Amino acid sequence: MMLHLELGHNPNASVRLRNKDFVQYETKSAVAYQVEVPRVKKRTSRRETKSRPISAALGRLLEGLQRGGSEAPLLHWLLPTNPESAINHAMRRFAQEVNLISPRTQRRLVVNPRRFRFSIATHMAEEGASVFHIAEVLDHSDTQNVRVYIETVSSIADPVAKATDEVLAPLVRRFQGTIIEATASPPLAPILFI
Repeated sequence: MMLHLELGHNPNASVRLRNKDFVQYETKSAVAYQVEVPRVKKRTSRRETKSRPISAALGRLLEGLQRGGSEAPLLHWLLPTNPESAINHAMRRFAQEVNLISPRTQRRLVVNPRRFRFSIATHMAEEGASVFHIAEVLDHSDTQNVRVYIETVSSIADPVAKATDEVLAPLVRRFQGTIIEATASPPLAPILFI
C-alpha cells in the first residue's frame, strides 16, 4: 500500500522490483531511502529505472521485508502467476481489514494501484504542478496523457467558472458550441481611456 501511495507507479513496476532497486544512504544525521523504479512502458533492450525517493517509514518497512540476493524480487511474496492481480487483491483486503471508508460515498473505499496513481496526479494538479512535472512523476514520455488529470480537477475548474464574468457567458457558450438565443446580446468591449 505505502509503496503505491507514495510513488503512484504502475503495478507492473512493483512486480519487477528487485532487492538491488532498494537503495539506502546513511549520513551522520539521517538515513535516506530511494527505489529504482523499473520503467515498464519503455521498450528498450536493457532494463531502465527511475530513482524515486521514499519516506523513512517505507524504507524501514522494505528493509525488513527483503529476502534473498540482489536479483531476488523485492516483493518476494507475490506469486509469479498474475502478480498484478495479487497486488490488487492485497490492497482490497487491507482496505477491508482496516475499514477504509470513502468520505464522499460513505462506503468502503475501493483501493487499487491505479487509484493511487490517479490520486497522486490529481493532487499534484490541484497543488499547481506543471504537466511536465506530473508526466515526470508518472513516468510518461510526453504530456498528452497527463492533461486528463488537470482537466478533471474540480478545484481548478470551479474557480475558473467563478472567475468568468457573467457578461462573458454568451461568448463562452458560443465558444463551447452551445446554441444560444438570438436575443442574447454579446458582451460590450471594454472602453479604454488613454
